[in-house]
Amino acid sequence: MGNAKVLNRRLRCSDIPRRTLDILLSGSQREAAFPSWAATLTSILRLYSSSHEAEFGEIGDLSFDQAEPLPFQEVLVCFVRHARERLRVEAGVALEVFCASAVAELERQLLAHLTFVASRTIGRDFYEFRFEHAPASAVEAVWCRQATSTKIYSAYVRHMHNGGLVELLDTHPVLGRLLSQSVEQWARASAHLCRRFLDDFSDLRKFFGWRIEQPEHAVAHLRTDLSDRHHGGQTVTECILRTNEHVVYKPRTVRPEIAFYQFIDWVNDCGLSLDLKVIRALDRTTHGWVESVAYFECSSDEDVERFYTRCGMLLAVLYALATTDVHCENLIASGEHPVVVDLETILSASAQESQLSQGQDTEENSLSEEPSVLSSGFLPRWQTAPDGHRFDMSALGADDTQDPGIRLPAWQRTNTDQMAFSEAISVAAYMTHRVGLAGGWPSAVDHLPRILEGFREVYSCLLVNQQELLSNDRLLGGFDQLELRVLARSSATYAQLHLHLLHPEFLKDGIDRSIELEWLARPLSGTTTPRRGRILLYDTERTAMESLDIPHFSTSAWRSMEHSSDDPDMLLLCGERDSRVLRRRLARLSRADCARQLAIIEDAVRSRFA
Repeated sequence: MGNAKVLNRRLRCSDIPRRTLDILLSGSQREAAFPSWAATLTSILRLYSSSHEAEFGEIGDLSFDQAEPLPFQEVLVCFVRHARERLRVEAGVALEVFCASAVAELERQLLAHLTFVASRTIGRDFYEFRFEHAPASAVEAVWCRQATSTKIYSAYVRHMHNGGLVELLDTHPVLGRLLSQSVEQWARASAHLCRRFLDDFSDLRKFFGWRIEQPEHAVAHLRTDLSDRHHGGQTVTECILRTNEHVVYKPRTVRPEIAFYQFIDWVNDCGLSLDLKVIRALDRTTHGWVESVAYFECSSDEDVERFYTRCGMLLAVLYALATTDVHCENLIASGEHPVVVDLETILSASAQESQLSQGQDTEENSLSEEPSVLSSGFLPRWQTAPDGHRFDMSALGADDTQDPGIRLPAWQRTNTDQMAFSEAISVAAYMTHRVGLAGGWPSAVDHLPRILEGFREVYSCLLVNQQELLSNDRLLGGFDQLELRVLARSSATYAQLHLHLLHPEFLKDGIDRSIELEWLARPLSGTTTPRRGRILLYDTERTAMESLDIPHFSTSAWRSMEHSSDDPDMLLLCGERDSRVLRRRLARLSRADCARQLAIIEDAVRSRFA
């Protein structure tokens, strides 16, 4: 912490006396019942002790894909087998909505997560084991040029099944916790998915017009991990039915999507040159179902022109709705239609914009604080990584060369004697956000006039109908009392810290890991009396990070953190996230503002592709 004064400030935030800290750091712990994950780990380790699969070749599982093996999947297979039985118990008859292929895809999702969490630590252990059996492996560059074999790896798997894994987790107990928690979370989240599908099937069938008549074995395939992990490992999942119909499951309310596309529907009714695509969504409060949007290329230059015109039109809507975080992962180029697929960040106006709208113009509230289309994240825009290199993750600018600076663990020659660890650059490899034509990606700068034309058309439409819109309480009322997302920090910040904490040295002692997580709590020690809201913010972040989640704050959760009305942190919400934000944006529309936004669009596109 730097010095005792700063440390004492931090301790006061958590009501921990200094003497209590000394006791905790010495390793002493209060009497407490074992957590549930300890019982889960005990049950899993029993599977290893009773395993009779002595040979590497005999270890198989439905979650394995022999064409694309996951690192050390044979070592972690009993975690998946325990999870499989746990899911059968928790889901009951609801599990029957999935075909065997869908269940296998769910299990592979879990296995991929487990290997991601454990591969650094198990890999270091394997390196030591390999060196004992083949000292020449110390010269890895030479060793890995040999023809691949599996003799040593097979022996290592046998060793791990015969007590080696217990020894490893004894020295890395935090890893045991993370793996066991992941099993519990996966079983719980998967049970939620199949139970909700079964309960909602009748309404889903009517709403989306499905041809399938019965829920039993309706889901043939699943596309998992379509979002970050939130609230206990829950992620967005696409269900593909036996009839080849698709629906996207979101473990949160989809009322923001419904409100957004009602607004799009209103825009389409204004008789513009092109219609924007409207996506159907069925809300169930705790979760929701959204029409799936498929990526496919355009078939002609004219289609590409229409795509970029619609991009400008969509940008005008995003601007009016004060939408942020529309990066490359939140847009799908569905032929000539750009479609936004995550709308939790609508109505995200800044505190300065609120003050400007109320006539509180000051020197601090300069033109730079006025609303800008750049806030959407949709337009090309350079960002700077910690090492100084630039990258662009925007919806219109990102390509497969972008490097946001995140290094993911990767393995070559997986599960062989010659397997080797490396760190892969996390690039925007999936180009589903960029319009495609004949295998290429036509650039935004080459179609800039179409973008400007589309933006001008919808902006002018909103301006002409400004008063009618402002009096349309039914349409604008759809934006009230929504559960939206508050971005306290970027997801990339949390992801970088997660990767850092998966190094073996932070999996040996929970105290060491906890101290490392204190990086997030630095602001708490900056003042003598830290704000109560910030203390609760950090506590929520820490709990989520210990569960390997990306912390997620909804508007209702943010308000419950006891932020005072004049707290700068509360002003991240402007004190509101409802139709008042939209009304202020609509009221500010003008020909001068339209011209300013058009200039910003042109500058952003030309600067990025210069």
